[in-house]
Amino acid sequence: AAELNVKAVAAGGTPADLQAAGRMMDGGPASSVFLMGVIGVSREYPDMNGLRSLLNDQGRQAEAVLADRCIEEGAIVYPFRRISDFTDVPNPLDDPRVQTFFQELKLGGAAPTAPVYLYHARFDEGMPYAAAEQLARDWCAGGSTVWFEGEQVAEHLSLAVTEVPEVLDYFAARFADQPAPSNC
Repeated sequence: AAELNVKAVAAGGTPADLQAAGRMMDGGPASSVFLMGVIGVSREYPDMNGLRSLLNDQGRQAEAVLADRCIEEGAIVYPFRRISDFTDVPNPLDDPRVQTFFQELKLGGAAPTAPVYLYHARFDEGMPYAAAEQLARDWCAGGSTVWFEGEQVAEHLSLAVTEVPEVLDYFAARFADQPAPSNC
């Protein structure tokens, strides 16, 4: 939307690398969240079938159960499950058939033109901290003005709440035409 005058962007707990997120969530409390993500992305990009093409009968049943649920209700359906429980392959995250899927969706290749406030919880239970750090470096290298706030001792949901004042201050300063800070 090049015609829009975007003053600023804020992103927190950003899914910068879905393969890394899948590894982190696999077998943990957020395993349903990853399944929901795969289902949603596969629906949006049917040509990039990715993990969805590897689903077994249990995986197709999980897809039917999770397909139209909101995150709050879907996240509790399949906790502590392995992704391989739902596929025909023992290690679906490393299967060559999904590598293109993950690479196409990895953030960082295109740098935003608007200033970015990127924040991430040190103990995010689903989105790897290292992937957020790499995203900030990639966007900085691409010429973006980035303020990366990543030293908070928090997890995904608590940071979404506690970071609101800083995000609002960042936006207010951009709307007041103050220069965006950068820690690139």
